[in-house]
Amino acid sequence: ADIVAIAVASGLTNSSWAADEDDFERLIEQSMSAAGPMLIGVRIDDKPGTCTTRRDPVQISELFIHGMGVREPL
Repeated sequence: ADIVAIAVASGLTNSSWAADEDDFERLIEQSMSAAGPMLIGVRIDDKPGTCTTRRDPVQISELFIHGMGVREPL
């Protein structure tokens, strides 16, 4: 999925892909003075993903609650 296209379609119109490291640095500087939120997409390599997230609702909920600092993990 094109995360930048999804962001733009969702209303984050100030979103773009970084072409290279220099462009990424430029976009970071631009984001610091932007009036609203900005998404910067970065490709780190041309390989497909190597793993997937387990689709266990209980585990996802527990990890989210732990990440929010609400309680310690089970």
